[in-house]
Amino acid sequence: EVEQQVNSVFVNFFGFNGTAGVWRIKALEESGGWLERTTVEDMDIAVRAHLNGWKFIFLDDVKCLCELPESYEAYRKQQHRWHSGPMQLFRLCLPDIIRSKIAFWKKANLIFLFFLLRKLILPFYSFTLFCIILPMTMF
Repeated sequence: EVEQQVNSVFVNFFGFNGTAGVWRIKALEESGGWLERTTVEDMDIAVRAHLNGWKFIFLDDVKCLCELPESYEAYRKQQHRWHSGPMQLFRLCLPDIIRSKIAFWKKANLIFLFFLLRKLILPFYSFTLFCIILPMTMF
């Protein structure tokens, strides 16, 4: 939530969470609509809309309930989608990001902060820390 608030204030890209978002129909149409080319179709349309000049606003006074996965297997599949999907999307969108007419700093924010740092480096670092380094210190 904090990340979305900050990026909203600075008019940077932040990922659209499919559970609680409202879209302008024109933004969806101009961005090519919902595509099933990735497992993170909500993030896909958000990236394409951002590249087409649409801005995102985060409203922290609106609350929305969401459902949790019913089983561990469902949770595991959800986590797999959430961690592999962004890299799949990054491979698909990188040429479009580079060719887009958005400002250079917005391209850099999208490539380095959103995709590489948040979706690749931090998960790897967290896994290494919590699953390898910390358990080794316990023995």
